[in-house]
Amino acid sequence: MQRHLVAIIIGTALALAGVNSFAATASSPAADAGTDAHRAYMRDLGDALGRSDDADALLTAALIDGFGVDGFYGAATTQGFGTLLARAEQAAPHDPLVWWVAATQCRGEANTCAAAQRDARGKLLLVDADNAVAWLLECAAMQESGDHAAAAHALAKAAAATRYDDHMIASVKMLAAQLAAHPVPDAVRHSAEGGAVVSPDAFASTMAWAIASAFVMPSIGVPFSVCTPNKKPVQNAATVRQCLDLARTMQHANTLMAMSVGLRIEQRLLAGTRQVADVDRRERKHHWMIEQMSALAPLMSGDSVEARRYRSVLHASNSERAALEAMMKVQGIPLDPPANWQEPAH
Repeated sequence: MQRHLVAIIIGTALALAGVNSFAATASSPAADAGTDAHRAYMRDLGDALGRSDDADALLTAALIDGFGVDGFYGAATTQGFGTLLARAEQAAPHDPLVWWVAATQCRGEANTCAAAQRDARGKLLLVDADNAVAWLLECAAMQESGDHAAAAHALAKAAAATRYDDHMIASVKMLAAQLAAHPVPDAVRHSAEGGAVVSPDAFASTMAWAIASAFVMPSIGVPFSVCTPNKKPVQNAATVRQCLDLARTMQHANTLMAMSVGLRIEQRLLAGTRQVADVDRRERKHHWMIEQMSALAPLMSGDSVEARRYRSVLHASNSERAALEAMMKVQGIPLDPPANWQEPAH
């Protein structure tokens, strides 16, 4: 079930990003010129942003450099990922997104990666201490190093945190704002659908989702490994309480992926109890909403009124669920599944 949900969420995110459309253009010889134009544009944009002293511009340039997909979504910049990221750190030493990138991505040589990420995790915990994600990242690192006491401490901190923010929405907003602020040639904005040229805002949103979706989310599997190893709930009562607290915090996250994980963990921990019936009800509603998101994906991308409304609500609310609920209401789709609705076979 969880693997199926993850596949739907990732597939929908890629559809919103327009990844399939871009891939389609790259599959025909006639589109080679457009692909080359896109690569050149991203390289030039990365270099232009890299000449700024603004942290968002520098971080966007770093991501353009570091998160190319076969060179298509990103492009090597003159300064390079490590230099751009270091400059972003200096420009915004209290920005959690900067330190999240630094803590999860390797810069420079492999033999210096672990030390740089360890230092970045320390900075992240200072500037984002009330975010469960920061502590889960530390928990994963401590587990890997074999320091079980430190891992347990980090889990307790994650359970006590007031929020769970995986920085996906913040990344999309930052990238879209930076991309929209720079002119885009028509050849780059050429769409695979009917030969149309999408607007600068739609193009910026497309690329923002594509680049942000390339982020590694190293913390997303940690709650499973800690709370339900081998799909079986932990037996330690104190850890169970911490995991339930964490799972419920995740269900109020701003991304559907985190919400899915939180629901599944709570369901596994409460299996066989009276409380699990309420979790089952909430998870069923969540599955219904994810199914609607997948069905509505074509309306939520591009230049349509619906797509612009979706982007507006997403950016204002910082919540995938809020944006999806707004779209469902406009389309006359109930937020709760009909009584006769059956989840797809898994």
